Amino acid sequence: MALLTTGLEEWLTWGKPFASLIAFARFTLIERRSSSLVVNQPWYWYAWRLPKWLPVTLLPFLWRARRMRAVLPAAICAILPLLLLSGIHHKELRYLQGILPFVFLIAAAGAWSLWENGRRYATAALFVLSVVFGLWRINFLADKSTAAVRAAQALAAEAHGQTIALAQSWAYGGTLFLRPDIQVMEIPYPPTAPDLESAAARARWIAVYRRDLTPDLAAVLDRKGFMPAGDFAWGGSKPVVLYAAVR
Repeated sequence: MALLTTGLEEWLTWGKPFASLIAFARFTLIERRSSSLVVNQPWYWYAWRLPKWLPVTLLPFLWRARRMRAVLPAAICAILPLLLLSGIHHKELRYLQGILPFVFLIAAAGAWSLWENGRRYATAALFVLSVVFGLWRINFLADKSTAAVRAAQALAAEAHGQTIALAQSWAYGGTLFLRPDIQVMEIPYPPTAPDLESAAARARWIAVYRRDLTPDLAAVLDRKGFMPAGDFAWGGSKPVVLYAAVR
């Protein structure tokens, strides 16, 4: 499956097999960089944040399955990546998405074992609570980048062959929404007045989050001949203000 997805698919899309894995290794392991404000987390961060990515009511099921030889392949597919990811200096909860199906398989085996052992009320209660906790925790998805994506779609229609400057360009979807002939210039996040001074010298368009747009930054954009060209908001995502050079 890895050969078909990150191998063949990325070869067809980007011209190189495992392009995303290579880019991740270069950006994170070699350059030791991160697109987040917090770059380094301790090795135990995933365990410390466990309630954020796994309903704790599944732990009794996982403990029950610890001696079941049938779940060994799933356990390897869950534990080995978790250990490897814990050794990387930068950690994100989304990195664990690949191990969750295997964790749930192990939990299902433990739940079935408890059910067969006659502890059906406890098993049913833990299962219902796990579903409730899982649905409750999904509310963090309200903080999306939809406003940035809408700004990117507007730029795709207006900025043909031009340079645009963005902070956290990944939030705008990159080439998924922006035209190939648009040159993207990355602005450090959070942006400072010197950052915008430098970007304004090269870019025709500048997009910033509304909450980062301090009076100092607005003054820089005004002095450099940039005027508001769009304000994008959607749900719980961070609103984006788009500026265009009038020169």
